[in-house]
Amino acid sequence: GTGTPQLILRDYGFGALPGTVKLGGVPLTNVTWGDVNVTATIPAGAQTGDLVVTRGDNGNANRVAVTVTVGGPAPIQVPLGGSIQAAIDAAAPGSLILVPPGTYNELLVMYKSVKLQGWGAGSTIIDANKTMPALLTDWYTKVNGLIAASTIDLIPGQTGFSNLEEGPGIIVLAKNGDFGPADPARIDGFTITGATKAGAILVNAYANNLQISNNRIQDSSGNFGGGIRIGQPFISNGGGGFVYVDAFNDDIRIHRNQVNKNGTKSQAGGGIAIYTGSDRYRVTENFVCGNFSAAD
Repeated sequence: GTGTPQLILRDYGFGALPGTVKLGGVPLTNVTWGDVNVTATIPAGAQTGDLVVTRGDNGNANRVAVTVTVGGPAPIQVPLGGSIQAAIDAAAPGSLILVPPGTYNELLVMYKSVKLQGWGAGSTIIDANKTMPALLTDWYTKVNGLIAASTIDLIPGQTGFSNLEEGPGIIVLAKNGDFGPADPARIDGFTITGATKAGAILVNAYANNLQISNNRIQDSSGNFGGGIRIGQPFISNGGGGFVYVDAFNDDIRIHRNQVNKNGTKSQAGGGIAIYTGSDRYRVTENFVCGNFSAAD
Protein backbone atom coordinates (compact mmCIF):
# COMPACT_ATOMS: atom_id res chain seq x y z
CA GLY A 1 0.00 0.00 0.00
CA THR A 2 0.91 3.67 0.12
CA GLY A 3 4.09 4.30 2.08
CA THR A 4 5.18 0.68 1.94
CA PRO A 5 8.85 0.36 0.88
CA GLN A 6 9.25 -1.39 -2.43
CA LEU A 7 11.90 -4.10 -2.39
CA ILE A 8 13.68 -5.88 -5.21
CA LEU A 9 15.18 -9.12 -3.95
CA ARG A 10 18.50 -10.02 -5.54
CA ASP A 11 20.37 -13.30 -5.21
CA TYR A 12 24.11 -12.84 -5.53
CA GLY A 13 24.93 -16.50 -4.92
CA PHE A 14 25.58 -19.24 -7.45
CA GLY A 15 22.46 -21.23 -6.56
CA ALA A 16 22.15 -24.76 -5.22
CA LEU A 17 21.80 -26.49 -8.60
CA PRO A 18 25.20 -27.02 -10.30
CA GLY A 19 25.80 -24.99 -13.44
CA THR A 20 28.81 -24.50 -15.71
CA VAL A 21 32.13 -22.67 -15.51
CA LYS A 22 33.89 -21.74 -18.74
CA LEU A 23 37.18 -20.06 -19.51
CA GLY A 24 37.24 -18.52 -22.95
CA GLY A 25 34.24 -20.69 -23.86
CA VAL A 26 35.96 -23.93 -22.75
CA PRO A 27 34.31 -25.82 -19.83
CA LEU A 28 36.48 -26.28 -16.76
CA THR A 29 36.84 -29.68 -15.11
CA ASN A 30 36.44 -31.02 -11.56
CA VAL A 31 33.78 -28.43 -10.75
CA THR A 32 32.69 -28.35 -7.11
CA TRP A 33 29.53 -26.26 -6.85
CA GLY A 34 28.22 -24.30 -3.89
CA ASP A 35 26.01 -21.27 -3.45
CA VAL A 36 28.92 -19.24 -2.02
CA ASN A 37 31.99 -20.85 -3.60
CA VAL A 38 32.66 -22.67 -6.85
CA THR A 39 36.00 -24.37 -7.52
CA ALA A 40 37.25 -25.90 -10.76
CA THR A 41 40.39 -27.07 -12.53
CA ILE A 42 41.79 -25.33 -15.61
CA PRO A 43 42.44 -28.15 -18.11
CA ALA A 44 45.67 -28.56 -20.05
CA GLY A 45 45.72 -26.49 -23.21
CA ALA A 46 43.38 -23.81 -21.84
CA GLN A 47 44.04 -20.28 -23.05
CA THR A 48 43.56 -16.82 -21.59
CA GLY A 49 39.93 -15.73 -21.68
CA ASP A 50 36.83 -14.56 -19.84
CA LEU A 51 35.77 -16.60 -16.82
CA VAL A 52 31.99 -17.06 -17.10
CA VAL A 53 29.84 -18.79 -14.47
CA THR A 54 26.33 -19.88 -15.49
CA ARG A 55 23.81 -20.83 -12.83
CA GLY A 56 22.14 -24.22 -13.15
CA ASP A 57 18.72 -23.18 -11.86
CA ASN A 58 17.93 -20.29 -14.20
CA GLY A 59 20.64 -20.26 -16.87
CA ASN A 60 21.83 -16.76 -15.97
CA ALA A 61 25.53 -15.98 -16.48
CA ASN A 62 27.61 -13.18 -14.99
CA ARG A 63 27.19 -10.13 -17.21
CA VAL A 64 30.61 -8.74 -16.32
CA ALA A 65 33.22 -11.49 -16.18
CA VAL A 66 36.93 -11.29 -15.42
CA THR A 67 39.86 -12.26 -17.63
CA VAL A 68 42.02 -15.12 -16.39
CA THR A 69 45.55 -15.12 -17.80
CA VAL A 70 46.97 -18.59 -18.45
CA GLY A 71 50.74 -18.87 -18.68
CA GLY A 72 53.30 -16.14 -19.14
CA PRO A 73 55.80 -14.65 -16.67
CA ALA A 74 54.96 -14.18 -13.00
CA PRO A 75 52.63 -11.22 -12.49
CA ILE A 76 53.37 -8.05 -10.57
CA GLN A 77 51.28 -7.83 -7.42
CA VAL A 78 50.20 -4.38 -6.25
CA PRO A 79 50.44 -4.44 -2.43
CA LEU A 80 47.10 -4.25 -0.65
CA GLY A 81 46.41 -0.53 -0.38
CA GLY A 82 49.46 0.27 -2.50
CA SER A 83 49.83 2.41 -5.63
CA ILE A 84 48.77 1.14 -9.05
CA GLN A 85 50.75 3.95 -10.71
CA ALA A 86 53.91 2.88 -8.91
CA ALA A 87 53.42 -0.64 -10.28
CA ILE A 88 52.99 0.70 -13.83
CA ASP A 89 56.14 2.81 -13.48
CA ALA A 90 58.18 -0.20 -12.31
CA ALA A 91 56.74 -2.71 -14.80
CA ALA A 92 58.36 -3.92 -17.98
CA PRO A 93 56.26 -3.79 -21.16
CA GLY A 94 54.01 -6.84 -21.40
CA SER A 95 53.72 -7.27 -17.63
CA LEU A 96 50.54 -8.49 -15.97
CA ILE A 97 49.75 -6.20 -13.02
CA LEU A 98 47.32 -7.69 -10.49
CA VAL A 99 45.40 -5.14 -8.42
CA PRO A 100 43.76 -6.53 -5.26
CA PRO A 101 40.35 -5.50 -3.91
CA GLY A 102 40.03 -2.00 -2.53
CA THR A 103 39.34 1.58 -3.55
CA TYR A 104 42.22 3.43 -5.22
CA ASN A 105 41.95 7.22 -5.44
CA GLU A 106 44.31 7.59 -8.39
CA LEU A 107 44.41 9.19 -11.84
CA LEU A 108 46.31 6.50 -13.70
CA VAL A 109 48.68 7.11 -16.60
CA MET A 110 49.09 3.85 -18.54
CA TYR A 111 52.01 4.62 -20.84
CA LYS A 112 53.31 1.08 -21.32
CA SER A 113 51.77 -1.93 -23.02
CA VAL A 114 50.87 -3.68 -19.78
CA LYS A 115 47.83 -5.63 -18.61
CA LEU A 116 46.02 -3.99 -15.71
CA GLN A 117 43.99 -6.71 -14.03
CA GLY A 118 41.57 -6.10 -11.18
CA TRP A 119 39.93 -8.83 -9.11
CA GLY A 120 36.56 -8.01 -10.61
CA ALA A 121 34.40 -4.95 -11.10
CA GLY A 122 32.70 -5.47 -7.75
CA SER A 123 35.99 -5.60 -5.84
CA THR A 124 38.65 -3.34 -7.36
CA ILE A 125 37.58 0.30 -7.65
CA ILE A 126 39.40 3.25 -9.19
CA ASP A 127 37.90 6.43 -7.77
CA ALA A 128 38.93 9.33 -10.01
CA ASN A 129 37.30 11.96 -7.84
CA LYS A 130 39.81 14.82 -7.54
CA THR A 131 39.27 15.37 -3.82
CA MET A 132 42.99 16.00 -3.24
CA PRO A 133 44.58 18.81 -5.31
CA ALA A 134 47.86 16.89 -5.46
CA LEU A 135 46.20 14.23 -7.61
CA LEU A 136 45.81 16.59 -10.56
CA THR A 137 49.19 18.24 -9.99
CA ASP A 138 50.89 14.84 -10.03
CA TRP A 139 48.92 13.86 -13.15
CA TYR A 140 50.14 16.90 -15.09
CA THR A 141 53.70 16.32 -13.89
CA LYS A 142 53.60 12.71 -15.08
CA VAL A 143 51.96 13.39 -18.46
CA ASN A 144 54.05 16.46 -19.31
CA GLY A 145 57.22 14.62 -18.29
CA LEU A 146 56.40 11.75 -20.65
CA ILE A 147 55.78 14.20 -23.49
CA ALA A 148 59.01 16.13 -22.82
CA ALA A 149 61.07 12.94 -22.70
CA SER A 150 59.45 11.60 -25.91
CA THR A 151 58.47 8.48 -23.98
CA ILE A 152 55.08 8.66 -25.70
CA ASP A 153 53.96 10.09 -29.05
CA LEU A 154 51.18 12.61 -29.55
CA ILE A 155 48.93 12.85 -32.59
CA PRO A 156 50.44 15.08 -35.31
CA GLY A 157 49.49 18.63 -34.39
CA GLN A 158 48.68 17.78 -30.77
CA THR A 159 50.74 19.70 -28.21
CA GLY A 160 49.40 18.36 -24.94
CA PHE A 161 46.26 18.20 -22.82
CA SER A 162 44.20 21.22 -21.85
CA ASN A 163 42.03 21.58 -18.77
CA LEU A 164 39.12 20.31 -20.89
CA GLU A 165 40.55 16.79 -20.78
CA GLU A 166 42.59 16.64 -17.61
CA GLY A 167 42.68 13.76 -15.19
CA PRO A 168 40.59 10.87 -16.51
CA GLY A 169 40.40 7.75 -14.38
CA ILE A 170 42.88 6.08 -16.75
CA ILE A 171 44.63 7.80 -19.66
CA VAL A 172 46.34 5.48 -22.15
CA LEU A 173 49.36 7.04 -23.86
CA ALA A 174 51.71 5.18 -26.17
CA LYS A 175 54.84 5.37 -28.27
CA ASN A 176 54.08 4.59 -31.90
CA GLY A 177 54.71 0.86 -32.37
CA ASP A 178 54.81 -0.13 -28.69
CA PHE A 179 51.26 -1.54 -28.59
CA GLY A 180 50.61 -4.52 -30.83
CA PRO A 181 48.77 -7.80 -31.41
CA ALA A 182 51.37 -10.22 -30.05
CA ASP A 183 50.63 -9.52 -26.36
CA PRO A 184 47.79 -6.99 -26.23
CA ALA A 185 47.57 -4.40 -23.47
CA ARG A 186 44.50 -4.73 -21.26
CA ILE A 187 42.29 -2.91 -18.75
CA ASP A 188 40.10 -5.55 -17.09
CA GLY A 189 38.18 -6.21 -13.91
CA PHE A 190 37.70 -2.71 -12.45
CA THR A 191 35.01 -0.28 -11.45
CA ILE A 192 36.08 3.16 -12.66
CA THR A 193 34.02 6.03 -11.31
CA GLY A 194 34.01 9.69 -10.33
CA ALA A 195 35.97 11.08 -13.29
CA THR A 196 35.25 14.58 -14.59
CA LYS A 197 36.31 16.58 -17.67
CA ALA A 198 37.98 13.66 -19.51
CA GLY A 199 35.81 10.66 -18.63
CA ALA A 200 36.64 7.34 -17.03
CA ILE A 201 39.03 5.96 -19.71
CA LEU A 202 40.73 8.16 -22.32
CA VAL A 203 42.78 6.38 -24.99
CA ASN A 204 44.80 9.04 -26.79
CA ALA A 205 46.77 7.54 -29.70
CA TYR A 206 48.83 4.59 -30.99
CA ALA A 207 47.13 2.12 -28.59
CA ASN A 208 46.67 -0.60 -31.21
CA ASN A 209 45.00 -3.85 -30.05
CA LEU A 210 44.16 -2.50 -26.58
CA GLN A 211 41.49 -4.55 -24.80
CA ILE A 212 39.00 -2.86 -22.45
CA SER A 213 36.95 -5.62 -20.88
CA ASN A 214 34.89 -6.69 -17.88
CA ASN A 215 34.80 -3.26 -16.26
CA ARG A 216 32.03 -1.26 -14.66
CA ILE A 217 32.32 2.29 -16.03
CA GLN A 218 29.94 4.57 -14.17
CA ASP A 219 29.13 8.03 -12.80
CA SER A 220 31.79 9.83 -14.86
CA SER A 221 31.69 12.78 -17.22
CA GLY A 222 33.84 14.44 -19.83
CA ASN A 223 33.85 17.17 -22.42
CA PHE A 224 34.38 14.79 -25.35
CA GLY A 225 33.27 11.45 -23.89
CA GLY A 226 32.00 10.39 -20.51
CA GLY A 227 32.69 6.66 -20.15
CA ILE A 228 35.16 5.11 -22.61
CA ARG A 229 36.73 7.46 -25.13
CA ILE A 230 38.97 6.34 -27.99
CA GLY A 231 40.97 9.07 -29.72
CA GLN A 232 40.38 12.77 -30.27
CA PRO A 233 37.36 14.43 -31.91
CA PHE A 234 39.63 17.00 -33.55
CA ILE A 235 42.96 18.85 -33.22
CA SER A 236 43.42 22.61 -33.30
CA ASN A 237 44.98 23.87 -36.53
CA GLY A 238 46.58 26.81 -34.71
CA GLY A 239 44.45 29.35 -36.48
CA GLY A 240 41.25 29.05 -34.53
CA GLY A 241 39.94 26.10 -36.55
CA PHE A 242 40.04 22.34 -36.20
CA VAL A 243 41.21 19.38 -38.24
CA TYR A 244 40.43 15.66 -37.98
CA VAL A 245 43.60 13.61 -37.61
CA ASP A 246 44.12 9.83 -37.50
CA ALA A 247 44.93 8.79 -33.92
CA PHE A 248 46.09 5.28 -34.94
CA ASN A 249 44.02 3.37 -32.37
CA ASP A 250 43.45 0.30 -34.52
CA ASP A 251 41.94 -3.09 -33.66
CA ILE A 252 40.73 -2.06 -30.21
CA ARG A 253 38.39 -4.49 -28.45
CA ILE A 254 35.73 -3.29 -25.98
CA HIS A 255 33.70 -6.15 -24.54
CA ARG A 256 31.66 -7.27 -21.51
CA ASN A 257 31.67 -3.86 -19.82
CA GLN A 258 28.83 -2.20 -17.96
CA VAL A 259 28.79 1.46 -19.05
CA ASN A 260 26.19 3.23 -16.94
CA LYS A 261 25.23 6.78 -15.94
CA ASN A 262 28.03 8.66 -17.71
CA GLY A 263 27.71 11.91 -19.62
CA THR A 264 29.43 14.28 -22.03
CA LYS A 265 29.07 18.04 -22.39
CA SER A 266 29.94 18.33 -26.07
CA GLN A 267 30.36 15.98 -29.04
CA ALA A 268 28.73 12.55 -29.03
CA GLY A 269 29.31 9.49 -26.92
CA GLY A 270 28.09 9.87 -23.35
CA GLY A 271 28.84 6.18 -22.77
CA ILE A 272 31.33 5.16 -25.47
CA ALA A 273 32.94 7.65 -27.86
CA ILE A 274 35.03 6.37 -30.77
CA TYR A 275 36.80 9.03 -32.81
CA THR A 276 38.91 9.37 -35.97
CA GLY A 277 41.53 6.70 -36.53
CA SER A 278 39.89 3.79 -34.72
CA ASP A 279 39.96 1.28 -37.54
CA ARG A 280 38.57 -2.25 -37.18
CA TYR A 281 37.32 -1.74 -33.62
CA ARG A 282 34.89 -4.19 -32.04
CA VAL A 283 32.36 -3.27 -29.36
CA THR A 284 30.62 -6.47 -28.24
CA GLU A 285 28.52 -7.83 -25.35
CA ASN A 286 28.48 -4.58 -23.37
CA PHE A 287 25.61 -3.34 -21.22
CA VAL A 288 25.30 0.38 -22.05
CA CYS A 289 22.49 2.18 -20.23
CA GLY A 290 21.55 5.57 -18.83
CA ASN A 291 24.28 7.64 -20.49
CA PHE A 292 23.73 11.21 -21.68
CA SER A 293 25.15 13.62 -24.25
CA ALA A 294 24.28 17.31 -24.07
CA ALA A 295 25.27 17.79 -27.71
CA ASP A 296 23.91 14.79 -29.63
